[in-house]
Amino acid sequence: MSERRASLIKILRAVLEAKLASPSDVVVRTGLPRYEVLAAFHVLEALGVVKEVYSKGNHRLYVAQPVAAQLLHVLESGAENPLEELARELVPIASPASSSEQAAAAAPA
Repeated sequence: MSERRASLIKILRAVLEAKLASPSDVVVRTGLPRYEVLAAFHVLEALGVVKEVYSKGNHRLYVAQPVAAQLLHVLESGAENPLEELARELVPIASPASSSEQAAAAAPA
């Protein structure tokens, strides 16, 4: 497992266990460098994995979104491409036959 993946797993676990967490809380819980935790929070927030629920000055609190637990599971599973695997779990991909059937059904008669 890569060092980056291991760090992300630690961060996600800490946020999920805390229910409500600040980056500082996660730094203390994980022992990871502050810059690494802050960078991860920026990316996780942009992806909708965590949501900021409080902000005053530089103090921010986040909660994990439902997809956070699924992402953690996929990362822990060792999937080669975790985002692709997560997408498969979240949205069933239509087969080409069902897509064409849907298109035919939607076409005006």
